[in-house]
Amino acid sequence: MLRRTFSVDEANAALPEIRRLTERIVERSRRLPELHEELRIRTYRSRRPGATEGDREAATFAAADLRRAEADLTEDFRELGRAGVELKDAIGGVVDFPSVREGRLVELCWRVGEPEVSHWHPVGGGYRGRQPLP
Repeated sequence: MLRRTFSVDEANAALPEIRRLTERIVERSRRLPELHEELRIRTYRSRRPGATEGDREAATFAAADLRRAEADLTEDFRELGRAGVELKDAIGGVVDFPSVREGRLVELCWRVGEPEVSHWHPVGGGYRGRQPLP
């Protein structure tokens, strides 16, 4: 299956939506460990001797919060995929746009906090191998 490729201008035109999704993914990804820990604590409290109905309800609510956050994150990943880009780092907010440069497939690289797409790297080159666009 052929992947869509982006020119630099097309990547920058798509950036407002990609930025919105990626920032949301970063926020949600950073929150997941906190939700896991909350569920662990609530579950422990609900299973100890003397646990109350309130303890059990709190564990149920914590589990639901975690499931909802994971489902929301999954949907954000899908939206990015439908946009034709690839999330490379959910915590750091790194996204690659497939592109063609000098006749070969490359990736335009953008990271949350950068004002525009201004770097590229060979496919598989990763964030460390990125180079500024001319």
